[in-house]
Amino acid sequence: MGNLLAMPVVTFIVMPAGLLSLLAMPLNLHAPFLAVMGWGLDWVMQAATWVDGLGGAFTTGRAPAGFLLLFLVGFLPLVLLRTRLRLLGVIPMALSFALISWPRAPLPPQILVAADGDLVAIVAGEVAALNTKRPPSFVFEQWETALALSQTAPPVEESTLVLQEEDRFARLDAPDMAQAAETLLKTIAEAERRPGIFRCEDDAWCYAVFTGLRIMTVERPAFTGLACDNADIVVSRYRPGFQTCRSGAYLITPAMRRQRGAFQFTLSPEVARERPDSGTSASPQNTAWHADNEPAEARHRSAAASVTVGDATAGTAPQAVSRKARQPSCGPTSVSLKTSVTALDRPWNRHRLYDWRSGEYLPVITVPETLTFSGSGGSDRPACPEP
Repeated sequence: MGNLLAMPVVTFIVMPAGLLSLLAMPLNLHAPFLAVMGWGLDWVMQAATWVDGLGGAFTTGRAPAGFLLLFLVGFLPLVLLRTRLRLLGVIPMALSFALISWPRAPLPPQILVAADGDLVAIVAGEVAALNTKRPPSFVFEQWETALALSQTAPPVEESTLVLQEEDRFARLDAPDMAQAAETLLKTIAEAERRPGIFRCEDDAWCYAVFTGLRIMTVERPAFTGLACDNADIVVSRYRPGFQTCRSGAYLITPAMRRQRGAFQFTLSPEVARERPDSGTSASPQNTAWHADNEPAEARHRSAAASVTVGDATAGTAPQAVSRKARQPSCGPTSVSLKTSVTALDRPWNRHRLYDWRSGEYLPVITVPETLTFSGSGGSDRPACPEP
């Protein structure tokens, strides 16, 4: 409705007046044309405000399977046929709209990773917890529309880690790594106290606990080994120098995102119901999202875990244990995994395999359909099957 009211004015008044004002500007005769252009733009703004005030808009979320095909089955005869038979196309079109308007079961909890690695979201119901306060607008708007999100939970950001090495891509020495491990200990403790919310250390990492899973994003390649030892899903924004974690954590590298695009981890609803401390409620008053009135038993629900310092360049086994920290309850957790790009053998996707550094096409990185984390705790928390 807004387009129907605004576009005729834009087409026949605003744009012609703008063109005439441009032509008249060298003669200093542009003022009247700009005034007409301004009247047209005022009409457009008033029409937009009026339409916005009508209300009644609703979000359908991701279209169900078969919606587009059913709609086209009705739309094509309606616009291509010339006889009254074209009216039969209204029936499948109506069925398609009924399909998209039909109540659907709530989406299961999900963990989303954008293709560039900048944005990670924990989605529970209509609420998404983000790892940044300023998400990329284009990507996040697509997620909002597809998942029918109504609220976002921003991360808790801190800047307590001070490193001697300022270069983001440099290898860190032992004192810097020890300080990072000590800071990560505090981050994990706070993330355990408020599950479902990202705790972020500026220019270092973000950490969250969700339905027993530990998610960590890494801003420095040197911290990737540390993340592998203390998380289940690790998102490295930059190239870490290795492709897998020996600890069993699932590592998402830039090479994987270049080939596969965005990642979607989906948990079964049963897992979320079995773990009430996971922060899966969509209510902003729920204590999983706001811990001001958090019950005492929820704060002491977790078991002890080890914060370890591993090899920052090769994802090796941990070298030393620094402290004990709380960890989510043990127990196997299975998640299904999907990516936005699947058919890499198609011509329009082959460029994703090309490495401009070597000038060669790289082999396809295999992505499993299901991941199972045993929940044994500590840096030896393995994924099943073994990577």
